[in-house]
Order: sequence, then structure tokens, then C-alpha cells
Amino acid sequence: NPIFTLNAFAFSAEGETDPIFEGIPDKMVFGEGLTEALDALSLGSPGAKAIVGHEMAHHVQFEQDLFDSPLTGPEATRRTELMADAFGTYFVAHKRGFGMKGVQLHKAEQAFFEVGDCAFDSNGHHGTPNQRKALVEALVELEAGLEVDVGHDPAREEAAVLETVATGEAVP
Repeated sequence: NPIFTLNAFAFSAEGETDPIFEGIPDKMVFGEGLTEALDALSLGSPGAKAIVGHEMAHHVQFEQDLFDSPLTGPEATRRTELMADAFGTYFVAHKRGFGMKGVQLHKAEQAFFEVGDCAFDSNGHHGTPNQRKALVEALVELEAGLEVDVGHDPAREEAAVLETVATGEAVP
């Protein structure tokens, strides 16, 4: 099936009412073609880890109801996809995640750029390559310096910042 070759996605049956989904646990699915493409682009393991972080971020979004938004269509998808990029960046850059630095971190950032798209009118729009790369480059500085404390919820904090940016309001 072509959707499984050059793609990765997170799946959750939460909220599904069709009995066919009953009992299916949350999953992340990665196509073999995606791994081959990352290798061909010389992004290999760091690129794959960035995508794992992005897909795991979708599970955080499922669990914390972060898909809820007044946005619709491509704007809604772009919002959640860029948010997943942000969470994935936190995961690869922070010392409590992969703690990537230097060349490894650059390859992870480049992976987000390479899987961007320019399908502005598509409900599957993930953000342009430049949007995705600019976002993760800006966040690397932020994430590298954050400490994880008891009660610290980076997903909620980053989601709040991204919502503020998306609505055009000043970031506090």
C-alpha cells in the first residue's frame, strides 16, 4: 500500500465508535520507504529519531486534547503538525530526550524541512519546508536550555506559545 511506504503516522482509536477499532492500542507506523529516503538524504538515524519524536508528539496531542481548535481544513492540520514538530524538537534537543547537538541536531532539523509540503489547500497540509525548518531552528535554542521539573508540562507550555503565535497575539 503506497500510504505505508514513504510515510509515518500516529494512530489512536480513542473516540472511535466503530467496533472494528475496539481494543486496538495506540500505534506509530513507519513506512520502509521513509527510512530509505532519510538514508538517501544522509539524514539517517537523527532524521528517523526526529520523526519518531514528531509522531510520539501526536500521541501527546491525543492524550491532552490538543487537536481541539476553532481552525478548520488545512489551517487546523498545519497547526497540529507544526505543534508536533515543536514537541519533536523538544524531544531530540533536550538533555532528557536524545540531547542531540551539532551535526546530529542539524540532521534532525533538516528532516522536518524535507517532509514539508506546499499543498496549501490540502486538508493534509503539514506546513511548508521553510515553515517547518524555521520553527524547529527557533525552538532548538529554547529547548536546549529548559530544565524538567516536577509539575513542568512542556507540551502544554509549548502548545500555549504556539497558539499565541498562531492567533497573532504577542507572546508573553
